[in-house]
Amino acid sequence: MDPVSQLSPDATSSNRQRKTAPHVARTALATFIAVQLACGLTGCMTMEQRASTEGARFATVGAGALADPSESLGAAAGPATAESATPSFFARLFGSATPPAAARPERPAGDVWESLRRGFRLDDRHDTRISRAAAQYSSSQESWNAIEERARQFLPLVVKEISKRDMPLELALLPVVESTYNPTAVGGGAVGLWQIMPGTAKVLGLRRDGTYDGRRDVVAATDAALDYLQTLVAEFEGDWELALAAYNAGSGTVRRAIASNRAKGKPTDYWSLNLPAHTEAYVPKLLGIARVIRNPGNYGMQLSDISAEPTVAPVAVAEEIDLSLAARLTGMSVSDFRNLNPGFLSANASSREDHVLLVPKHKAASLVAKLKERSTLETADARVRETVDIVPESRIAAVEPAQSETGKKPDNSPRTLVVDNGDTLWSIAREAGVTPAALAKANGIKTDAVLRKGQRLTLPGGPARTSQSVAPRSKNKS
Repeated sequence: MDPVSQLSPDATSSNRQRKTAPHVARTALATFIAVQLACGLTGCMTMEQRASTEGARFATVGAGALADPSESLGAAAGPATAESATPSFFARLFGSATPPAAARPERPAGDVWESLRRGFRLDDRHDTRISRAAAQYSSSQESWNAIEERARQFLPLVVKEISKRDMPLELALLPVVESTYNPTAVGGGAVGLWQIMPGTAKVLGLRRDGTYDGRRDVVAATDAALDYLQTLVAEFEGDWELALAAYNAGSGTVRRAIASNRAKGKPTDYWSLNLPAHTEAYVPKLLGIARVIRNPGNYGMQLSDISAEPTVAPVAVAEEIDLSLAARLTGMSVSDFRNLNPGFLSANASSREDHVLLVPKHKAASLVAKLKERSTLETADARVRETVDIVPESRIAAVEPAQSETGKKPDNSPRTLVVDNGDTLWSIAREAGVTPAALAKANGIKTDAVLRKGQRLTLPGGPARTSQSVAPRSKNKS
């Protein structure tokens, strides 16, 4: 139920005209609570009605149907209406587009939802599209519960990685928009939590072959997607809304829309651009979900208790290992093991050298010990990552910088390397420990440039790539 948009002053009462702002605010808040209670008692709109009118598609997710990530919100995807142009009563009175938060139960300090709220940074502006998206995602508690169950093991890992990179934590909710946090989701050629297309996967250096798809690997895909988002936000000079639009539609589409508006003398912010319908709905969906997370009580929603501390741990495996063997050593069924490691396409698949396997945190130390006994994990790499951070695949090997024959470590002057088959700017940047943007700048090329075998690239500082100074790369890339 929408809040009353304005106060109605009593022109005949000078006493009311002399009321102070705090008094008016308290009165308005009391009125809002009373109206909310009345709606709850009379059933002004049930969850079923809301699901049928605004969120029928979303309501099917709980039954196993995957919402198409490219589908728009219908009317919500259109131009902002008068609601977005005129601030509501609550926006004017409280400085916020949403009414005061309804009381919610105290949550543990280590709760992932509290961690998310503390890291929200994006602009929760007053816009009809955001309001409708929030209504859509809160239309069914059952559907939301299904998303929470899929996200339970992976969301804390994603939050930790985004926090480590100092990025807005709303981004941890992007897989809700993209895949409803389903790492095996497929839609229009895009795959995984982050719905990465095949061409993008190649540019980002995600390995794909008959037994493994890095887009489904939660660790590898998250690392690649966040790398990509960081490059996009740099391209759009720190504007996260434009970066998110580019993630959805491609930076070329967004740049053309900006150029068109600039030529017409119109604003060039995300909300003013003429973009594809699914892209105009994309950022509002993310902000709508964040709005529900910020104040679930306002939407009649309950959030499950999910610890901010990950319950799974990444273990770095230095040599090839059969997936079924790894599951047996961990004391898990192959099915459960594959649920944590969905990048492997069959139970008979084997991990490549220097791969990360996700296992329950309480089983990680035991797996490391057993792998040591089997000599399939190098002593230098036989460890559980106590910080439980998501780590890039190329930085798994624990190595010291290569030394020269004189025993001196090399300087940090720029070095060159020769491009090999399957190399991309992104995969080389990841190995070298630099950003794709920095590597591209050092060589005067774009971040999406296609590299040629035999091409020489300059690394912007750091030791030259050798078998001792970087982790070995796969010989069979696709």
